Amino acid sequence: MTAPRIVRAVGSLLFAATLALASASTAAAAPSSPHTSAKAGTAHQQSSIQTKHGDHKKQPTPESQATPLPDLNSPQADFEITFSADRKTAVFASSREGGFGGNDVYTSRLVRGKWQTPVNIGPAVNSEFNEQEATLSSDGNTLYFTRYTNSLNGDLYVSRKVKGVWQTATSWNDVPELPHVNSSDSEEHCPIIVNENLIYFSHDDPGVTQESDIFQVQRVNGVWGKPSPLPGKINTPYRDHIHWTGLSKDGKALIVVSDKPNQSTDRVSAEWISYQDNRGSWSEPLNLGPLVNTPQGEVCWTFTPNGKYFVGASGRPGGQGSSDLWQVKRTDVPLLKNFHPNAKPPINLLKPTEHARH
Repeated sequence: MTAPRIVRAVGSLLFAATLALASASTAAAAPSSPHTSAKAGTAHQQSSIQTKHGDHKKQPTPESQATPLPDLNSPQADFEITFSADRKTAVFASSREGGFGGNDVYTSRLVRGKWQTPVNIGPAVNSEFNEQEATLSSDGNTLYFTRYTNSLNGDLYVSRKVKGVWQTATSWNDVPELPHVNSSDSEEHCPIIVNENLIYFSHDDPGVTQESDIFQVQRVNGVWGKPSPLPGKINTPYRDHIHWTGLSKDGKALIVVSDKPNQSTDRVSAEWISYQDNRGSWSEPLNLGPLVNTPQGEVCWTFTPNGKYFVGASGRPGGQGSSDLWQVKRTDVPLLKNFHPNAKPPINLLKPTEHARH
């Protein structure tokens, strides 16, 4: 197996395995994803978590264990899932065989309660590089995603559906309706489109940010402003980023994906939650606990459109590949019991074309 390229000082076991498979599947022709790990932390035993009120919760009962999504998983890596507004289409990244590059975007339709065989979305989106972190817009006519053209640089891209056909993907910087957030550094991981005038996204700018920080960009009087980091303690010295549906309906709580080490997971990618106070400052993130987070690493968990399930990628035992898609019931996670996600797909910021349709 071809070893993945090392792109960060420390990272996740999960993505080291993910990109090793991606590299092998393309005979080392495709560049590695920036999730690759140079050094993975020692697996620590899961411990109980502490809520905001100081109450300790026990390990999850058998009824509340995470369950895999076997119809979508493969012997390779499957991760970063999102859903259409009607939950009948799943969009996710995979390094499975038959793709165009290391990681490609795939879709699957839900028919009579069963996910159908995933289909590669095609060359208008996928390339010899790594395409991932994708989501449909709320109307289904736009696909937002990230393309990693080398192991260090990920940029945000968009593809529009015209007459039912996905058009060749375009950089965000080339779309008049979108802010210019792509730079020579890495805009890794998908943004959260809070509303038509506010976007959160992840940014890595050596010498300015830490490993990667969560930023915001606002539009005032029709003009997008200069991006700035979210205020408060949400950003840490480690990799901090977000995923499409991680914001609560009231905008006061945010799911964070971070490599920050803690008592229940060593330095592997894990899911956290941060709260915004009345001054707009974000709190230091709290770990979501052992039902979601494992020593093997988690990434980019998201909510189903009805908010009932929390779904994401994990390298935990019991899957088919190096990372698989799993789900838990939201209310089984103590810190998510009262979290009401804004779980619908992001709005379409692109102006409609005459022939655009589903």
